[in-house]
Amino acid sequence: MNTHGRRWYVTVIAGIYLLLCGGFSIYYASLYLRADSATVAFSKQVLCLGMAISAAVYFFNAKVGGGGLLALTALTIVAIGTTDPKATAFHVTVLLILLMPLIMRVSTPKTDRPSEPVQPALQDRRARL
Repeated sequence: MNTHGRRWYVTVIAGIYLLLCGGFSIYYASLYLRADSATVAFSKQVLCLGMAISAAVYFFNAKVGGGGLLALTALTIVAIGTTDPKATAFHVTVLLILLMPLIMRVSTPKTDRPSEPVQPALQDRRARL
């Protein structure tokens, strides 16, 4: 199990997506098997199944699964559009949370010179304490 790059908040989102989207994917499959008159949009089924698969992959490979969750969340926002403002707001929030590890990535500045030595006056103050 590759835990490199895993963040707890993305793990929570992946777990929720795995439970919800996995459950709804099973429900959509049962609708097909029962041949009920109730139908669900094909794009919704594909996105839900993709989210469940990406969430499951996240627990084995965080980088690949996280990328899948990012892409599918963005596609979900595009698919929803302006038809459901609450769902759009939810998915935009999830997208921002998923983007946090990429936004908050801080690299250390590279310098050519070594770190400066401690000033003698500061050493004297430390010695007196």
